[in-house]
Amino acid sequence: MARFALKLCLLLFCCLSPTTLAAKPIIDAAVYTNDRTYFFSTIGYYRLKNGIVEKGYPKLMRNWKGLPDAFLAGIDAALFNPKNKKLYFFKGSQYVRISGTKVEGGYPAPIAKWWKGLPKRFHSNLDAAIYRKGHAYLFKGNEYARLTNAKMDKGYPKKLPGGWGLPKGFRNGLDAALNSQQYKKNYFFKDKKYVRLTDTKLDKGYPKSLKGWKGILDKKRYEPSINTVNIEADFITGLLNTSFDGTKLRLDNYDGDHHQSNYSRLTLPKQLFDGKEGKDYVFTIPEVNKGAFYYYINDIDSTGVRFATKKDRITMRIDFESGGTEIPGRCFHNAVVCIVGNDKAAPDVQWNNLSVELQLKPKAKDGKVYLTDPKIVIGGTPNVGGICSALPVDLCDFITGYRQKLKQALSETLVSAVNSKGIQERLATTIRDRILNSFSLELIADIKLKNGDFVITHGFPETSTLFGEKP
Repeated sequence: MARFALKLCLLLFCCLSPTTLAAKPIIDAAVYTNDRTYFFSTIGYYRLKNGIVEKGYPKLMRNWKGLPDAFLAGIDAALFNPKNKKLYFFKGSQYVRISGTKVEGGYPAPIAKWWKGLPKRFHSNLDAAIYRKGHAYLFKGNEYARLTNAKMDKGYPKKLPGGWGLPKGFRNGLDAALNSQQYKKNYFFKDKKYVRLTDTKLDKGYPKSLKGWKGILDKKRYEPSINTVNIEADFITGLLNTSFDGTKLRLDNYDGDHHQSNYSRLTLPKQLFDGKEGKDYVFTIPEVNKGAFYYYINDIDSTGVRFATKKDRITMRIDFESGGTEIPGRCFHNAVVCIVGNDKAAPDVQWNNLSVELQLKPKAKDGKVYLTDPKIVIGGTPNVGGICSALPVDLCDFITGYRQKLKQALSETLVSAVNSKGIQERLATTIRDRILNSFSLELIADIKLKNGDFVITHGFPETSTLFGEKP
């Protein structure tokens, strides 16, 4: 039902007039730095000079390099500290520190951990922030806190207006605030109005309309813009092959005698992590047993990874060492069954030409492309010997069902690994940063495979279809 509603919403969105679906122009955060004013609204931001929106704005939040995905949906508050020349963006229970336009290492970090002394209600979802005369001020509801060196001062939080000359209507649930060092003014925003204070005193003639900030209420800037582009599937999979070159998969759950945990791993190459070291994702393949008989997967390494497409899915085929793969068999704890010997009662099996094909469905979510709903196809032929080949059929498989059980264990484990948040986010980030950005695509609203092409709907959509509560 939810998927149908989302598709219906997107269909209506594409058909109705832009004016019908124009996003509500409300300022979520504001900050003044380097002689420029920045206003943040949902997924984008404006830069203004002398109170006028500059050409080329709004822009997407991803222009702030290294910004976490949660912040791409917009921020709650922002402030600039002129002493250390750092920008701070707040979102939910976290914040980042920015030098220039790049997020510093070690962020995001919890507000509660590094902004000391704040009551719990100030640990998330701030309304506004401002820096004034050596202090940071954080606003939440009808209160505000003052901090010195990121530690709350004694006697705070206080009720608004407190020492601020804010009129009624600006004393609860502010949208944004900013301090202009150039003009020595403080500005507070609420709905489509704002007030200006000289230090803490309300200037004459305020509140005023946001129309005073030229371009902010220009409806054309808020019109949803949706475009569709077709990109050849072979071109996309070629870029994926280049990006994931060096990916390795090791399958192993055998310590030489018994089951071993967390020894299988998927290794993603260093180019996916900006040239730094690659990253391992470890997992455990369960052992397969029937009574006294146990079968394992031992020391199997991939030899190559290739992306392609099949119908509506992207496929990721992983081949393994061509000389055959070891499936050790053991017989334990049963003197009668195992009398012929631990290994001979359950001989090892060669699984020749083993391959794993992951079939992944591209899906647009939160403006990015995820590869979801993995289906696994396992190829190759078992080559048995010893007592297993005493009859025309695989006797060991007849007794234990090890073939299907091993396939099922491997499939379920790989599905779980690929569905993990870490791998899904890495896939999505790689597709966005290494592929979609090369086509100058904006936020992704929809993607599908059709007639050998990726059909991608992108742009500046109505934000409710991308972030927050889904239709």
